[in-house]
Amino acid sequence: RHFGGVSTVRKIAGDLARCVDRDGSGTIETASGPTPLEDDECVLLTVEVGGVGGVARALAVDGNRGPDGGAGGDLWVGLHDEEAILHLDGTSGAVVERFETPGFQPYAAVFDDFGTLWMISRDGFLLELPRFEPGAAPIVRAVPLACFLLYGLDVDARGRVFVTGFSCDSMSLYEPELERWTTIDAPPSVRGAVLDDAGRAWAAHTDGRVSRVRFDPLRVEETFDLRGEGVTPIESIGAAYDAFGQVWVASSSGGGEGGALGVATRVDAESGEGTAQVPIGLAPHSQGDMT
Repeated sequence: RHFGGVSTVRKIAGDLARCVDRDGSGTIETASGPTPLEDDECVLLTVEVGGVGGVARALAVDGNRGPDGGAGGDLWVGLHDEEAILHLDGTSGAVVERFETPGFQPYAAVFDDFGTLWMISRDGFLLELPRFEPGAAPIVRAVPLACFLLYGLDVDARGRVFVTGFSCDSMSLYEPELERWTTIDAPPSVRGAVLDDAGRAWAAHTDGRVSRVRFDPLRVEETFDLRGEGVTPIESIGAAYDAFGQVWVASSSGGGEGGALGVATRVDAESGEGTAQVPIGLAPHSQGDMT
């Protein structure tokens, strides 16, 4: 999200087998810690998106090239200040489509299981774009919160959209089939959100905590402290859920070098116990679907 120039999207291999030995040395040159490496051979693609000052913020992968299957998928990028959405080819990074969103500034994004793209803007709006409907156009609706500065969102298997209200300490659930909103109070400064396989939501809090949330009815079940042995996560922002049933929270500081680096905290989804903390570099920041 280059505020003074052109934003970029970077594709990084998650496995050494997918990296490319570009210099022909017979080995893969890549960083394995929080310090980046110039000409890293696991960085597969870097592309510019939008124009000068477009400020790319929202990011989501559709996970499928079509209803008949296909792994991976294409990338969808929300340009905050340019008020537009770009659909990029997941292999080449080329722009496939562009959707203008006048008055809507994309901030975070996620796809549901039905191929619909959902986005929020910080000033209190929710955008819906049915991915597989020919000629579909974005639909924008207001989120009924007492205040705004929306931050995180995720969608469950039934298509219900969960959003967090950062500045008014609230959480909301939107049920598209009923066109119904439910809003509750939340612990202070609620940020990134993610759902687990049990249908529970998890929401990170700026003060280094994470809440487990239930939907029927919408309620905060419990809030857990992310502090570990000698590690105090600060400015906890992103939330993700992995294939092993663990929740991850990214915090911008509190890890390594006297707390100067960011830290990723792994939390057991059943007990709420922190199971690992890993330094992850300088001031990591996450918006939308961190997974």
